[in-house]
Amino acid sequence: MKLDNKRGLLLRLPVLAAVAAVFLLFFSVSTSPLTNEYGGDSAFFMLVGQGMTKGMLPYRDFFDMKGPYLFLVEYIGQLICYGRTGAFLMQWVHLTACLWIADGIFAMTLGRRRASFLWELALMIPWLAVAAVTFEGGNLTEEYSLPWLMLAVYFALRYLRASEASGDWKHQPWIGFYYGFVFGYLALIRVTNAALIGAVILTISAGLLVKKEFKNLFVNGLMFIFGCAAAFAPMCVYYAGQGLLEEMLSQVFGFGVRYSAEVGMAQKLAGIPKRLVPIMLLPAIVPAIRRQKDWRIWMLTLSAVGLFLVAAVMGNGYLHYMTLGIPNLVLALALAAEGIAGEKRDMIRGGALAVLAVLSFALLWPKLQHQIATSTEEIRIGSQLFGSRAALLEMNDQIPAEDSVYTYGHACSAWYARTGRFPGHRYCDWQEHYITLNPEVGDELAAWLGEENPDWIVIPLHYQFAPQQIAQVVADHYHEYSRNGAYILLKANG
Repeated sequence: MKLDNKRGLLLRLPVLAAVAAVFLLFFSVSTSPLTNEYGGDSAFFMLVGQGMTKGMLPYRDFFDMKGPYLFLVEYIGQLICYGRTGAFLMQWVHLTACLWIADGIFAMTLGRRRASFLWELALMIPWLAVAAVTFEGGNLTEEYSLPWLMLAVYFALRYLRASEASGDWKHQPWIGFYYGFVFGYLALIRVTNAALIGAVILTISAGLLVKKEFKNLFVNGLMFIFGCAAAFAPMCVYYAGQGLLEEMLSQVFGFGVRYSAEVGMAQKLAGIPKRLVPIMLLPAIVPAIRRQKDWRIWMLTLSAVGLFLVAAVMGNGYLHYMTLGIPNLVLALALAAEGIAGEKRDMIRGGALAVLAVLSFALLWPKLQHQIATSTEEIRIGSQLFGSRAALLEMNDQIPAEDSVYTYGHACSAWYARTGRFPGHRYCDWQEHYITLNPEVGDELAAWLGEENPDWIVIPLHYQFAPQQIAQVVADHYHEYSRNGAYILLKANG
């Protein structure tokens, strides 16, 4: 990202880094130093990173459908600083990069005037407000995908502007390589996170076809493939060396497809947060208000919105999936800023965009208000998803340090992450859900519990073991040792 002078570099980056830190302190409650929260998926991802520092590996020692690059990020964070702070630092780096790239996108449309940085900061507010609602505690796959997607938006918009001004529509092959690398990188985090790259490729390819730039299109296509290969090769080689390549691909793609097909389309659509949908449609609305002439901008915005909605629905419509719409929103804000920042101000269009912004915030405000209240409460009481801290530590103190412990139920990862222990089996969280998706998981767990007999099992209070095969093995081999206000501790017989 180019800045106009050294003063710009010294001013912008520290300010943006400070904004990122403050945002994460209040809205990443799963990792914020102000809370004791660990979250659900956040705790699991962090636990895998911690395990990797001890020689454990994803797909062998931990089962999950997320890709290896996510766990690499978590591993690096744990190497830097073990515990929640390591994850927080990785989030801070990624969010600062997002702000830095968004600043470049807005600068491209506003121009480098003396007051432009203040306008650029103002344009950060809408998408950070959306992020505050959709981050859901933080340390999730979507936020680690954002910088790569935002940079793709920056390159695409710069190319469209330059080609429109010069009449030369040739696309630089090295950027095609970047798009391919990002597609491969995000596919090895969560494949639906790469949806925006499809919109960028579609737009650029269509333009090159119209201009009959067939050679340039071919070269860029080749570079895209090379980029994908460059992203896949390191992980494929590494996991092949560990004898885990087939298992990694099976969990990330095979089980991922099974998870996506778990519920029907109608249920997925019903799960999408309705208040956020109009905001996520803004990229398709702003070009109409601006009466955009470049058809490629229309194609980029419409396909970006369409593919984003498809990606959100391919999951289960969870709120954090909506984070993937933030690069589209940044694109819409940039196009809106470009329309208002021209020398000839169109008051009608500027007014329409202002009304649209007010309506968007009116739709977002109830959720944002709720998120602020929730975050403030979690910061105040230091809550956590898997029982109270005192109850957890009280239960852990009854277990000798050398004994093996297995937790069963939802959000078990927070137990391990907080106590410093590690699970003895790769299915260490969300066991019932995995068994529902694949009954063979139940057979594997029942056999392991019956043969290995971990010394202790911890379950949430009032929890009933399911399915029956697991309940029977536990009844045959374990008895209740103690309980408190949050947990039941079971000890192996004999």
